[in-house]
Amino acid sequence: MVLRSLRRSLLIIGLGIITLIVIRDIAQTHGLSDLCSALVNPKRLYHCDEMKVITEDGFVLGVQRISSSAAQGDKRQPVFLMHGILSGGDTWLLNSPDQSLGFILADAGYDVWIGNFRTTNFCHGHILYTSKDKEYWDWSFQELAEKDLISMVEYAYKTTNMRLHYIGYSQGTQAALAALSQGMLAERIDKVVMMAPVAYLKHTATPIGILAARLQLDRVFNGLRVFSLNTKTTAGRQYVDILCPAWNDRCFNIWVNSFTGVNCCINASRRAFYDAFETQDTSTKNLRHLAQLYRRGTFAKFDYGADENMRRYGVSFAPDYDLSKVPTGKMLIIHGEKDVLADVDDVSMLKEQLPQGYRSIFIQEYAHIDFIIGYNANTKVYRDILHFLSE
Repeated sequence: MVLRSLRRSLLIIGLGIITLIVIRDIAQTHGLSDLCSALVNPKRLYHCDEMKVITEDGFVLGVQRISSSAAQGDKRQPVFLMHGILSGGDTWLLNSPDQSLGFILADAGYDVWIGNFRTTNFCHGHILYTSKDKEYWDWSFQELAEKDLISMVEYAYKTTNMRLHYIGYSQGTQAALAALSQGMLAERIDKVVMMAPVAYLKHTATPIGILAARLQLDRVFNGLRVFSLNTKTTAGRQYVDILCPAWNDRCFNIWVNSFTGVNCCINASRRAFYDAFETQDTSTKNLRHLAQLYRRGTFAKFDYGADENMRRYGVSFAPDYDLSKVPTGKMLIIHGEKDVLADVDDVSMLKEQLPQGYRSIFIQEYAHIDFIIGYNANTKVYRDILHFLSE
């Protein structure tokens, strides 16, 4: 037993060291065209516009607007879609038109708006900094909520002169909850759909997430001046392929499931296509923020330490987001039993803190990624979303 425990400990330490070496070698590797050209225009059934929105802190965000050529009517209800961590707006368009929520909404006659958080593939950098600058990566989901999301939703609202329906997934829900809890967005948004919602992370069961948080690798990254994370870099991709050869579908599922839970309904034969787009950049400060939530069991702003907290927040601690202030009268929450990122117990904590009024759908067989690229999400999830929006 002692020898087995020692071997397990050495394996964990070894994986941690390898991961640090890989991440230390990160470099930007986008090389993709704009989102409309990459995923929408080839379908020849939709109109797609590329737009740029500049945040107050200087990031140039990509926003796409999609409508179906067959849909009738000039004044279509706008719906704003917001992706999760390590992905971009392409999330909503990666499957066939009858399986992708972005296309399904457009076919139903909606004016579809797709947002892209800072540093993801379909954004356009910063007006001052490049990806080599520390300042380029000095953000967490707190900035995504207070700057990115606010800027993009405001732009879509002013362009359409209509309140938007909002559909968030994973960190797209986390940013929305943080904003709504502070009185932001409510005047611009009508109905809200939260898919695989993330607020609390106290019960998350993803092994890699637990390893990173308990060993405080987020602080190690900061000490080593590692500011970004992307498994699509040369070193990062080689690391993934060593653990999971491209030809081994079962291994691919195990690798993905170690982050998200056991996904039931992903077509593993499409791995090469998904890999062309995912994963995408996030900052290690964002990971540090998530690790803080895990270790402390809170849904709070970034903790800078007592002195800096006092300067930024006026108190010595990182303030909690007050979820009792989130309007829920037109909110639909959808989550899955197998999801280890939006864990069932953590979603229950979220529901307990929200005011009454929301509706909830629970899908027993779904894990985290099933919601966006599951081959049966059109019937398991999107049909209910369309019904909710049309009521």
